[in-house]
Amino acid sequence: MTVIQSKKVNGKHKILLLSVIMVLLSFCVFAQKKWSFELRPAIHFPTKDLGTTSLKTGAGISGQIAYKFMPHLAAYGGWSWSRFTGKYAAETNKLDFEETGYCFGLQFIHPVTSSGLSYMLKGGATVNHIETEDNSGQVINDTGHGLGWELGAGIGLPVSNRILILPQVNYHSLSRNIKYGGVTTPAELNYLSAAIGVSFSF
Repeated sequence: MTVIQSKKVNGKHKILLLSVIMVLLSFCVFAQKKWSFELRPAIHFPTKDLGTTSLKTGAGISGQIAYKFMPHLAAYGGWSWSRFTGKYAAETNKLDFEETGYCFGLQFIHPVTSSGLSYMLKGGATVNHIETEDNSGQVINDTGHGLGWELGAGIGLPVSNRILILPQVNYHSLSRNIKYGGVTTPAELNYLSAAIGVSFSF
């Protein structure tokens, strides 16, 4: 009976020790703030026509998760949605274009002052597709996903120990084929984005 009680006590001690270790490891991970989540609304300024379609200023939103594997360098991955309005050269009807997909790359954030002000540089790849919608909102073409790229730069404004405001300018480029009216046209969706990201570290 004594042996059984001893084993129970040892088992409780092991569970308690394991719990303490897990708490300490969790504390260390959170204290280092290696992970971050950024939510980023943006306004898009097309730098060229989308094939034979003239685009107006667009807008979008994106979110990304980053893991800091070096003091100032992080790998990121995320999802984005953007919408543009334009007119096909041979038509008078308005068309809407939605670009959605995924992004991944590297992000460098380095402090420049003791107050926590920092600068940000980023670059990576996108895997996006473009959907064309008519006046009724009906999808009339989907390009399928394809590989593009993005570059960005900005400044970091600390709000607290874990919240960073990131005003930034990004450039996006994606080449796909768009089919409309029975005609397939090679098209490049290139645009500058003015965005304000809010990053939460944990």
